[in-house]
Amino acid sequence: MNKLDQIIIEFIKNENNRPVSKKILITKIQKVHKDIEVKNIFHSIRFLEKNKKIVTLISGKMVLPYDSGKIISDSEGTGEISINSYGDGFIKIHNDDSREIFIYRDNVKNALNGDVVEFVETDAVSKNNLTNGIVTKVIKRAKDIFVGEFVKTDEGYNVILNDQKVNKKIIIENLSGVVDGHKIVLKAIEYRDDSIIAEVVRIIGHKNDVGIDILSILYDNKIEPEFSKEILDFAHDISKDIPEEERKKRKNLTNLPFITIDPETSKDLDDAICVKKENNDYRLWVSIADVSHYVTPNSLIDVEALKRGTSIYLVNKVVPMLPHNLSNDICSLNPHEERLTLTCEMLIDSNGNFKTIDVYPSIFINKRRFSYDEVNKYFSKELSFEKENLEIIEVLNSSFNLYEILRVNFKKRGYINFDIKEPKIILDDQERPIDIKLYERGDAQMMIENFMVAANEAVTINFQKYKIPFIYRVHDKPDPNKLKSFAVEAKKLNFKIDNEIKEIKPNTIARWIEENKESYSSQLINKLLLRVMAKAEYLTSNIGHFGLASSFYTHFTSPIRRYPDLIVHRLYRMFAFERHLYSDSDRNSLLSQLNNICSLSSSNEQKAVSIEREVNALKFAEYMEKHVGDNFKGVISYITSFGIFIELENSIEGLCRIKNIKINDFFKYNEENTTYIGEKTKTVLSFGLPVLVKVVGANAISKKIDVEIIDVINGK
Repeated sequence: MNKLDQIIIEFIKNENNRPVSKKILITKIQKVHKDIEVKNIFHSIRFLEKNKKIVTLISGKMVLPYDSGKIISDSEGTGEISINSYGDGFIKIHNDDSREIFIYRDNVKNALNGDVVEFVETDAVSKNNLTNGIVTKVIKRAKDIFVGEFVKTDEGYNVILNDQKVNKKIIIENLSGVVDGHKIVLKAIEYRDDSIIAEVVRIIGHKNDVGIDILSILYDNKIEPEFSKEILDFAHDISKDIPEEERKKRKNLTNLPFITIDPETSKDLDDAICVKKENNDYRLWVSIADVSHYVTPNSLIDVEALKRGTSIYLVNKVVPMLPHNLSNDICSLNPHEERLTLTCEMLIDSNGNFKTIDVYPSIFINKRRFSYDEVNKYFSKELSFEKENLEIIEVLNSSFNLYEILRVNFKKRGYINFDIKEPKIILDDQERPIDIKLYERGDAQMMIENFMVAANEAVTINFQKYKIPFIYRVHDKPDPNKLKSFAVEAKKLNFKIDNEIKEIKPNTIARWIEENKESYSSQLINKLLLRVMAKAEYLTSNIGHFGLASSFYTHFTSPIRRYPDLIVHRLYRMFAFERHLYSDSDRNSLLSQLNNICSLSSSNEQKAVSIEREVNALKFAEYMEKHVGDNFKGVISYITSFGIFIELENSIEGLCRIKNIKINDFFKYNEENTTYIGEKTKTVLSFGLPVLVKVVGANAISKKIDVEIIDVINGK
């Protein structure tokens, strides 16, 4: 190597393992060495690349290579690999949560983010002190479908993938009909160490077409937003007429003053309520759309519903689990129309406890559709329903009284109420974000939530008498180590907790929240608590629901949009309501599928949540592109070794990298208490600290927002 080669390596080394572009590298070199010509720098870069002294990523940025070390014999293992934006991998070892294996980008081979891989360990230690390894084989691919933008170049073409963790060049076998700017769906044919051979299976549209950005995210996650013609035709043939023999099987509730309370824009109404006071008790009817009557086992729609698992609610559209004529019409509890329902009828005493529970098939009529806004205004006396039917008014008043009883009961037992403001992204007619609003849950939302929780519990308790497998909605206790981390961060907000971490109970966390309610930011603490909570899931074994402090819980109340609810209805149908219509073989077949249904439903739910967050991140970044250069108030919401996340007042989160801390000081990361401390001023940047930031970058493609911290608000 000559002197210029060494200069280049030294400059890249000074980037602390951050990839550097050739343009920035040349600028920095010429600033110090004004006599070095650009052509000589390029010549030297090519020499260093050829001799593997530097590595150029797919992005065109450069980093130094990494010494892999020698392979340790008998060190084979398997695990799931996560790949960062540099192309390096981190393997979570199967059956060993205590260790993680670092894989340098050259040793990732043809593995992609999320793949299950085999690996061997080496005697090298990575820069982050993790055991080093080499991928030897991909056992299972996380995905074989990719979405990207086709870009014509002087050399041919490039594909900019939605999934920016795929650091491979895309080589397309068939380019027929593809033009510059098209968003395309690709299916992988062959995986190589440096590239993926793929074929175009769909042209979604041009990147600038309205709605293509969201469609691209759906296709990238293997979500088909439309139903096949075969399924639509099948659904179209379903009649909503109610035969006389069906009426005879059901309890007629059409005389009861049932109401629905939903968001104003909802089209799939699957739950209705009626409440009446009886002496000191309250009778609560929760009637749910009887989807299981129309979606029969192993039918075309049933198979598709299992595959989808859940409806996905995006910024301005829904990807439904069921075709629209079912979800928005035949099954939807639209006002003033007879509907088939399954009803959970509960008699609840003045302490909020069940006295009796009955579950049965029914026919009902929704007498009045309310929006949440209407009912909230009625409860706060901003609105009166002077012309409303008196029976309906009595239902609203009794509902509120029962809600207050249940709220006290739930709170006493330890129900954790995470009161987090949800962002609502407002789009224009071109689906561009023009505003971000924060919506708080009012009494109407929480009342319906409490009634649905009560019904879900009652249905689960009632089914225990059949002594057969069931689908439970379960939620495990938080991991003690995560709770310890929570305690460290919560302390920074003066949120006081006791030492019940090892023996934690639901009412422990509820008590912490109650005891600290006057002295902390609920929004931040609640989000921090959500991070440490286990994920709720579906299982056939009942471990209870920690977050709801419930020993018996399922999902029964939303069969239009959740497959497990449909199966709970089907279990009741096969084992309780219509046992004579099914054979033992039918029942055993359903029971044998429950574990698989639970697994698929949990997985589909997590995917839906991930997609909803990805779409929000896209629109947040697109919205903030118009605010680059603007200042915002925010609070530090998360701290890592590479930077600080700031949550702005509109709930959007941006990242302040270390170099973007623009307070007049040099800040170093303190790993022990996850803070940044200024060397001169001793200013501490920690979780929950209010700061003033400037937006310095926003990119809808990468879905990232970069900010600078320019000041600390309210002192140091």
